[in-house]
Amino acid sequence: MILPVLIFATVLTAIGCASSREDNTDDEDTSADPLDRGHNWPSVGNAGNRSYATYQEMSLDDLDITVIELPDKHEIAQWFSPIILGEIDALVINTQTGLLMYDAQTHELISTYTTGYQVTGTPAVSEKALVMLAGSSGNLYLFDLSENWISPLWEELSGVDNPYFSRPVVDDSGSPVGFIGDNMGNVIALDLAKLSFAESLLWEIRLDSSVYTALMLSEDAVLIVTRYGGLYKLDKETGEVRWQFELPVGTTSYSSPTIDEEQGLVYFGRNCGETPATGECGEVFAIDVEKGEKVCSLEIEGGDVRSPVTIGNNGVYFSNAMTGELFKMDKETCEVIWQVQPTNSGPVGDTTAVLVENENGENILILRNQENRAYLLVVDADTGESVSSYQLLEGPFFFFNDPGKSYAGIAVANDQIAINGGPVIVLK
Repeated sequence: MILPVLIFATVLTAIGCASSREDNTDDEDTSADPLDRGHNWPSVGNAGNRSYATYQEMSLDDLDITVIELPDKHEIAQWFSPIILGEIDALVINTQTGLLMYDAQTHELISTYTTGYQVTGTPAVSEKALVMLAGSSGNLYLFDLSENWISPLWEELSGVDNPYFSRPVVDDSGSPVGFIGDNMGNVIALDLAKLSFAESLLWEIRLDSSVYTALMLSEDAVLIVTRYGGLYKLDKETGEVRWQFELPVGTTSYSSPTIDEEQGLVYFGRNCGETPATGECGEVFAIDVEKGEKVCSLEIEGGDVRSPVTIGNNGVYFSNAMTGELFKMDKETCEVIWQVQPTNSGPVGDTTAVLVENENGENILILRNQENRAYLLVVDADTGESVSSYQLLEGPFFFFNDPGKSYAGIAVANDQIAINGGPVIVLK
């Protein structure tokens, strides 16, 4: 069956182990203007964290499964999403201490870059061939990938214990501007056309608490969820706070915002706080993106909502991080349309759903451990019933050993599906 694949941006963070510094063999001239390359940036499977979709025709029958082997001294980063760079046909993987670029067809390793410092998030990709990567020691990196090679442009090593656990986002509406938040609640805007971090800083603002989630763009604003303070809308040009939707006292959020442009709503979830309690604890909010006011919400009994909400044509989808249950919720009323447990393995890690649309409606792709093996599950979006499944590994996904955490990412482009399942798995 040939299906157009509808992908919503996957938002994940990363935690790993520090590594010693390595010399990089990719010596590049970084004195040139990073934008003066004469290249158009290709379509990207999951660039940034905007509420956009990419349609492709892709057969889900008879998929070949390849497990990508990482080179020595590069360990898989648990919380990240692979990136498929469409027109140059490359697969980019961030490890605990750097970036790897593979040929997306042959899976041959093309280029590597080792930071020597812990990398703690999926990079943001600009349409102008720039990749923004962050780390655990306040370190930031900017790379040019337009030559099908990882070319460093600048790095900023603050040397302070002020890690970046959020995923940055890049605004390509003009000269590219990157936005990122750190563990102290600082949010910065960077002009990525500049040749150094010092030159690139446009503004900085400090919010109430840590930023663990991805940032998202909304026309002339940036949407950010903080750990304790809730959802903020910041002016892109100045960093000024336009509004704040506060979390209930004693709760926290690790759920990145997702925007439904047609509805004018932004969705995000919360959990129970530092010590999960029984009762109605987790919650999903629908917030008016212009006013910052709650339109509706859905409370989840005895659960946490940590992954981003995925927006479909006739509903939104999310999962309970503590039980693995999958929900479909009405966009405007926040009422439950259906609630299912698509696996018999009990509590599992919380992963973002990916939608597949065909002539009969929508299906949902999710990752689950089932009978101690790793599967990609296909669920009917109308009914919540399981349609089919694909076994990806002989053993389980390693990251599902800790229920209540948000880990794996899925990217789709160029007739391929790339998954961080412990190893990186490619289906095509």
